[in-house]
Amino acid sequence: MGTLIFFFLPHTAWATHAQDHRYAVSGYVNDAQGKPLSAVIVTIEHKGGEKKIATTDSEGFYEMAFHLHDHNVGDQVTVTAHGEEKKLAITFDPEDKFAVRQGRVDFGAVNKNRRWGWFYPVLAIMGGVGVYFALFAKRKKKKHPKKKK
Repeated sequence: MGTLIFFFLPHTAWATHAQDHRYAVSGYVNDAQGKPLSAVIVTIEHKGGEKKIATTDSEGFYEMAFHLHDHNVGDQVTVTAHGEEKKLAITFDPEDKFAVRQGRVDFGAVNKNRRWGWFYPVLAIMGGVGVYFALFAKRKKKKHPKKKK
């Protein structure tokens, strides 16, 4: 029964291409005040004719995977949402077959209340403090008493 249910669940597009043939385009669509816009249709088109459509979720987020090859570096995709069109240059290292290949295009004002918006600045501060203590903080060496024979 569990296998039968699995086949009826929505599957992600990530498994359709090998890692080095996959390029993800994602971003957020907000209104002029930074409020997320849900159920907005986002059209993403590559000059080679591949056209994909995504819909924003409740937080205004969309994501779509494209099948691109190493020779597509430097190409552009056109992303259209909420009556606005933007161009995204395809950039990645063709020699790196393992890194996630992705680009981001946001529309509208920045949403400062978005979940996890605080995460990366805090992570950067914690990392900086860790590096400081690892490299610059003076460490006191404890003297261990000699063992008697």
